[in-house]
Amino acid sequence: MAGLVILQPAGNKGGREHYVDTIETPVRFQEFKSILDAKLYTLLLEAHPSGEAAIWGVVPGNSPGNVNKWQRISEGDLVLFSADKRIHSYGLVSQKFNSRIFAEKLWGLSEENQTWEYMYTLTDIKKIDISYEEFNEVVGYKSNNVIQGFTVMDEVKSEKFLDYLATTDLTVKRAIPAATISKDSFGEVPGFPEGSIFLSREELREAGLHSKPVDGISCIFGNPADAIVLSGGYIDDKDEGDYILYTGQGGQDPKTKKQVRDQVLEKGNLGLMMSKDRGIPIRVIRGSGHKSIYSPKDGYRYDGLYSIDEAFTEQSKDGPWIWRFELRKIHSDEVITWSEPKEKVSAIKPSSELIAPAGNSNPERRSSGVIQRIVRNSKVTQFIKALYDNRCQFCEIQLMTSSGGYSEGAHIRPLGGTHKGSDTPENILCLCANCHTLFDKGALYVEESSLTVKSTIYPEYDSKLILLNKHQIDTTNFEYHRLHIAGFHKKEPTD
Repeated sequence: MAGLVILQPAGNKGGREHYVDTIETPVRFQEFKSILDAKLYTLLLEAHPSGEAAIWGVVPGNSPGNVNKWQRISEGDLVLFSADKRIHSYGLVSQKFNSRIFAEKLWGLSEENQTWEYMYTLTDIKKIDISYEEFNEVVGYKSNNVIQGFTVMDEVKSEKFLDYLATTDLTVKRAIPAATISKDSFGEVPGFPEGSIFLSREELREAGLHSKPVDGISCIFGNPADAIVLSGGYIDDKDEGDYILYTGQGGQDPKTKKQVRDQVLEKGNLGLMMSKDRGIPIRVIRGSGHKSIYSPKDGYRYDGLYSIDEAFTEQSKDGPWIWRFELRKIHSDEVITWSEPKEKVSAIKPSSELIAPAGNSNPERRSSGVIQRIVRNSKVTQFIKALYDNRCQFCEIQLMTSSGGYSEGAHIRPLGGTHKGSDTPENILCLCANCHTLFDKGALYVEESSLTVKSTIYPEYDSKLILLNKHQIDTTNFEYHRLHIAGFHKKEPTD
């Protein structure tokens, strides 16, 4: 899930004083050690090794509203401070805690004899300048809306503002150059070669390498992703240097960091899928918090371009389903070699005389640089295509070209690698080009018990799979495809 945006007006006399006292002037923990709980003091020092941090807090109020909103705040959320109908600064939430005695020492008591005890520390305080009118237009509030009281915005409005923040330098009110972060920002960024080091996420953003202040996936809403940061946020990640198995975003409990909900193909996950489908490389940045021998000891390091070769879903170590993306390093000297099938298509016999080849139950990868290609047995695919006379098993269309019928062999469970699919007849379908693409992208799947073709896009779509007696299908491959490629985890009821 993307970070939330918190609105914190600080325009009245007390708010202005508090802002000067504990935001503009960081609080030194040592000065309050005698009144702080030992665990809290240790927590603050671990989060802020310098021994100081900007601090803010909210009063409990006369109803649980403020407390409930405060409980929604998580590390990495963006806090906007405002006064005089303008948003003048922001910071990122670091640690959240409750301490009445600490709050009283910092800010005293309100007229209602309450104090601002529901507290949080902040990092990366930045001065910005945006009017309420401009802010309202960005997030979809009414034009005359005035920020009143402590507010935690919902995910949709938060995402809109975070995207706006990613594409606009609000400190000087000008757009960041297009080469930095626009739709054409894919690939290398001039002036920042592979190996470039950055001290903070803000430096990455200013350099144009990654647009988000917190999220791992850099993606402007509705567009392909252009970069990721590996920072240790998901335990399921795997990093082997030139190969990365990256976990999508969403579904985590912000407190425990455990996966508690299924991830959804939206926002950054959708952006990565769009980059995969369009062949767009992404920038990979490793952070010191990422537990890998390839990570820098401090800060962040840009580690070059990677291609997204595969995307699928699987159950996380905690149980809920997650999206997974296989990334491979793109080297400048990379050369892809291709091998032609030894037997011509015309050598295939009529379907009545066909005998299924044995195929390869454990296809290996042929490697060139870091690009790996499955060694396929063309005889198996040609057998299935000839068996159906190039007629699609989904839509029954037979595409005709000047050289005859055309179809494609589609592997139900993808070959080798993570998926470990076989290059054998029971794992191959004869499909037209359109249905093959939709099947590989997970837009179409086959329900394994009824052998019905379904759509993840159009729920009403329902078509019976064409299956000849000579074609023995392993239906467990359909189940695998439904779960891991289509990401459809609710199995259809059987009669």
